[in-house]
Amino acid sequence: MGKIYSIIGKSGCGKGTQAKLLSESIKSPIIVMSDLLRKEIEAKTDLSRKVREMVENGIFIPGDIIQTITEKYIPDNFLKNGFIFDGSNRTISQTIRFDYYLWKQGLEQTRVFLLDISDEVALERRIARNEDALKLGKQIRQDDADLRIFQNRLKEYAIDFEIIEQYFGMNNKLVKIDGDADIYDIHDEIMGYI
Repeated sequence: MGKIYSIIGKSGCGKGTQAKLLSESIKSPIIVMSDLLRKEIEAKTDLSRKVREMVENGIFIPGDIIQTITEKYIPDNFLKNGFIFDGSNRTISQTIRFDYYLWKQGLEQTRVFLLDISDEVALERRIARNEDALKLGKQIRQDDADLRIFQNRLKEYAIDFEIIEQYFGMNNKLVKIDGDADIYDIHDEIMGYI
């Protein structure tokens, strides 16, 4: 069976960057939770309307909805061959449901990398990302443009993440990494655990 690596942390911590670097290094596909949510929103179903409203208001999606979307869009061959999950495990409910789903498949998360940054750094990176997008003429998603929504996300994140750290820590799966470090130093540290 393939290995499943999750990269978690606050918005702006570098999950996407590290997932891409890890994917290139170990030749494993990436599943990006925000891509799965966008795919569901595009489906224009009752569920997609709920998801859109929560995303636009910066509310974390409940674990049961995340799990429904995850099971709907993760290809079977990814379960067999392994993958990198970018942006999963944002709440303890999501975490437990995802682990249960994997357990039913005879799988488990191999390692969970927590990229740790302060709220201030997360906010600075969000503002810089939005400014870069505007310079390139790209549209900014509503939930990224409104700093109140972003700050609400940070508050919700803080509530669950202490519990998530303990959960993965008990299972010796969590690796906490300084997300303020150089991009390639972070990648090297991750690779040391692969």
